[in-house]
Amino acid sequence: MASRTLRTRSLIGTTLVALALSTGLASGLSGCSLIKDPAARPHPGGPSVSPTGPVASASPTSAPIAFAEKDQRRFPEEGVRTAAVGRDVVLTMTDSTVIARSLPELDTAYSLSAAEDRFTDLWTDPPAGIGYTLEVSTDAGSGTAVGREHYAVQRFDLETGEIAETVTATLPQDPGGSASDATARIAGVEGDRVVLDSWVPGAGSSHTVVVVDLANRARPWQARPAQVLAATDDLVVVDTGTTEVAGRIEALDLRTGRRQWAALPGTLGATAVGTTDDAVTIARDDNVFPDATVTRLQLADGTPSKPVPATAWDWSCTPTAGTVTVCTLADNDQGDTDRVVGWDLASDRRVWSLPTANRFAPIVTAVRGNLVYGLLDSGQGVVLDGVTGEDVAGDTGGAPMALNDWGGVLLYDGTALFLPATTPSKDGGRDFPTESPTAPPTG
Repeated sequence: MASRTLRTRSLIGTTLVALALSTGLASGLSGCSLIKDPAARPHPGGPSVSPTGPVASASPTSAPIAFAEKDQRRFPEEGVRTAAVGRDVVLTMTDSTVIARSLPELDTAYSLSAAEDRFTDLWTDPPAGIGYTLEVSTDAGSGTAVGREHYAVQRFDLETGEIAETVTATLPQDPGGSASDATARIAGVEGDRVVLDSWVPGAGSSHTVVVVDLANRARPWQARPAQVLAATDDLVVVDTGTTEVAGRIEALDLRTGRRQWAALPGTLGATAVGTTDDAVTIARDDNVFPDATVTRLQLADGTPSKPVPATAWDWSCTPTAGTVTVCTLADNDQGDTDRVVGWDLASDRRVWSLPTANRFAPIVTAVRGNLVYGLLDSGQGVVLDGVTGEDVAGDTGGAPMALNDWGGVLLYDGTALFLPATTPSKDGGRDFPTESPTAPPTG
């Protein structure tokens, strides 16, 4: 098995929706898409046409399960790279600006500007009301000298835009990698420490983990080769493999970067399924087993469980409110269709899977609480119960990438659209929420 080729992670968690939108799911996005009519102008009032599908009478959470596609709001900024939400705001990010709009009116609440038009990521914690931006830039060295990479992280209030901290970590380029400009994503936030995963796009070079401490600006650290798989309150779990050399799974101390343990040597590719208080579950390909496997590692010392066979190693997972995590499996050797599975981290087993003999597998766009939002290739939005995999609602009017109680936001060809949530009304029609269900009581 040593002759098996190494494979690189597809980052399906960040590209599936963009792929679906850019290709129109092979049929174009007018008429069938994450929204029903992306060219329609927004209506100033309530919906002139109600969503055609039924809204389920009950759901695992109070989150929206239907959207008014005819009353979408298209934001004017172009080149939107990602979008996010707070309790009562929706945010868009371009290379140069983060714009926040208040709900339900969608008036501009505030904006944040990048120093050099180089925002690379936006990360939000809606329950805590906190957001983070990341800027990455590279100063090339002279001649063959290694240059410097700058990682600027700022923490801000999601509702007001007030900046709490701004820290820039300056670290050397990888002399064994590419001299081109690096990029990075926010892989996790633990207290004051922000965990970054950095790489040079298209260069085939290794990944680097960078940890920035917002409370201690003088002590950022980096480690390479190391692709971030998961972060806990005291560890960063990484894959040390590259596109040319097999690696292993290592746990690094979140504060210092020192290695705490190493496991699963011969790893050709790995992704994280999820973490519990005492374990991290990894999907991986290696040079021992003929197929991909799922293995749980104890966070204390890296002790592995018995590997469970899997159809793919490239999993993109999002946790539900409980112990089940919802994952999309790419690079499926058993067919052309990506599988979607619910994996119970407590019992270390698969609890549901799509497609089945009589059900399709959607493209998963978001998970909120125990609800899974997705899109069929026909353009129909669906909502599933993340714990059981059963349908909660169909023909929902949209498949947002981020949502709050007001509705959901999605991306289409570099622009962002907001879809208002609809709820059943007493006369059997649809009503828009008029105040946030999460807003504190008044009086």
